[in-house]
Amino acid sequence: MEKYNRVFVEIFGLKQNFLPENVTRNGIKDWDSIGHISLITKLEDEYDILFDTDDILKFNSYLTGIDILKKYGVKL
Repeated sequence: MEKYNRVFVEIFGLKQNFLPENVTRNGIKDWDSIGHISLITKLEDEYDILFDTDDILKFNSYLTGIDILKKYGVKL
């Protein structure tokens, strides 16, 4: 989870002690289209995976992202 959390901190400028259940695409002003692509790209690089289009579109919160990453065999 440390790596996953670090990506959110880096991309969106969150504090280290952010509350994950509160992190949604609608709740963070920097999570716009550019922020979304930055998040997806960084996660793909960090975990050496390639998201399919449906998963990119569904990735709309911190918690949803965990489920999507597990689908790709990522252990968090």
